[in-house]
This record gives sequence, structure tokens and C-alpha cells, in this order.
Amino acid sequence: MRRTYKILYRTLAPLLKVLFRVHGHGQENEPPTGTSFVVCANHISELDPICINIILGKTEPYYMAKAELFKIPILRGLLKNVFHAFPVKRGGSDLAAIRKTGEILSEGGCIGIFPQGTRCRGVEIEDTEFKTGASLIVSKNQADVLPVRVVMKKNRWCLFRRIDIYVGEMIKFEELGYDKTDRDSYSKMAQIIKNRICELGK
Repeated sequence: MRRTYKILYRTLAPLLKVLFRVHGHGQENEPPTGTSFVVCANHISELDPICINIILGKTEPYYMAKAELFKIPILRGLLKNVFHAFPVKRGGSDLAAIRKTGEILSEGGCIGIFPQGTRCRGVEIEDTEFKTGASLIVSKNQADVLPVRVVMKKNRWCLFRRIDIYVGEMIKFEELGYDKTDRDSYSKMAQIIKNRICELGK
């Protein structure tokens, strides 16, 4: 682990586990250090990346964050060192961000993606749409997917309200059925990922 990241999480983890009662389930499904894969999770609040990173003790997921946030000096440092984030331009294909994901995965790293594309407070995951960006990145890198579900009461975070993080079994790339000749292939992959996440914690 990078030194700054390691220090921050060793400091933050015990505090956040108390303040937000973070509980992990299925950590045995997390692959060994140095395994390249994509974490796909539902998105409820700003706390999601931190809570997921606390539970995934062997992995340092890199997250995409909208480019505008990196223009704020203090936030830029926080995004890079705490969230392992890198900028992505929204509203179209960001080739630089896509290349960055390829570099990280080719080096045995891990990418964290929220396929819903935005925070979905107060909304059940089953009632949301999973966008195809994660499918694009997964297919380009033939990456496996680790499904993760964030569960909060009423799908809203609150101080001292319990947060459960469920880690599912790895979805092998072959299970996603990618077919470059099928125009709907990315959407079908997104649905498979959504279904696997929805099954967690049931």
C-alpha cells in the first residue's frame, strides 16, 4: 500500500467504524493483493468509497471522480490520497480516464466504479438504472468484477446509524457474456452486475 493511504486508513477505520457502525460481510471473497479486478457497488452517499475501502483490507481501489472536483485544491489532495481518485470528464467518453483504468488494471490494480453514475439517496437499488460505463471498462480490459452492496437504513446515512458492506463472489469476465457484435451487450452486462449486487445481503 502507498504510505499515505495506509496511514490514513489505519487512522480513519477505527473512528468510522464507531461513528457509522460499519460492518463487513463476505470479506473472504476479496481476492489476494495484486489481483486486477473492478469493484462495482451501489452508491448511496459520499461515505461509500471510504466504507468500502475499510472493508477491503487487501485492496486499494482507484475511483473515478468528476473532473470539476479536482479544481478545488484541498479536495484534490483528499481525492487523490484518501479515495485514490482520478478525474473523469462527464457527458461523454473520456479517453484519458479510460486509458488510466487500463494502466491500473494492467499493473495488478483495482478500479472502483459506481454503475448508477450518481448517489441514489433514499432509493432502493432495484429501482435505479445501471449505466454502461462500467461494462465498457470491464470489456476493454476483460476484467473480473467484484460485486459490493452498501446497505443503510432508508438508504440514507446518519451518524451512528449502521452501515453494512456486503462483498459478493467474483464475477468472472466470461460470465458477463460480452459480445462485441451485440449492440445491447453493455446493457446486458450492466444488468448482470446489478442483479448480482441486488442478491447480496438477502
